[in-house]
Parts: sequence; C-alpha cells; structure tokens
Amino acid sequence: MSKDLTLELPHLHDVIESKNFIETNADGVVTIGTQNNGFDVFNFVFLNSSPVIGTEAGEIVVKGMQRTKVVSITLSKQKAHDFYESLKSMFEE
Repeated sequence: MSKDLTLELPHLHDVIESKNFIETNADGVVTIGTQNNGFDVFNFVFLNSSPVIGTEAGEIVVKGMQRTKVVSITLSKQKAHDFYESLKSMFEE
C-alpha cells in the first residue's frame, strides 16, 4: 500500500521574469473553453481598442474602433477556476 508523503519546498528566489514576459494593458477579454487531449482548458484572449482615424470633408475624424489582440493565455480548468476565485474575492471585499 502506498503512503502519502507531504514535503514543503522552500521558495529559493523572488519570482523571476520569463524571457518572453509581457506587461501590457487591455480593455476587454474573450474567454474560450475547449478540450485538449480530454482535458478542459480555457483560453483568455485579451484585447485592446483604438480609434481608426480618417478624414472627411478635409476634417480629421474617428471612422471607427479597431480591436487588437494583446495576449492570449491558456489555463487548465482548475487554474482558471482558481483565477476566477481570486478575482471574485477581490471584488467582494
């Protein structure tokens, strides 16, 4: 019979940045739930909006808005739920 063993591993360093770390801002997010090899995963696509500038009758005007993908993050269902709980606790205070 196997025996459960719990180990505490110390954090050796501060959190370091990945070589492809991104810090940005977004004004919207789209959430897409899918399955990958039988596992539920959630993809969060963060978007940013910016005005499309043009001219009309010699005047500079805003013709519309352009949505741009800023970053896409994929999380397992459990990690997405943990993220949800974290956000929920921030807004319930």
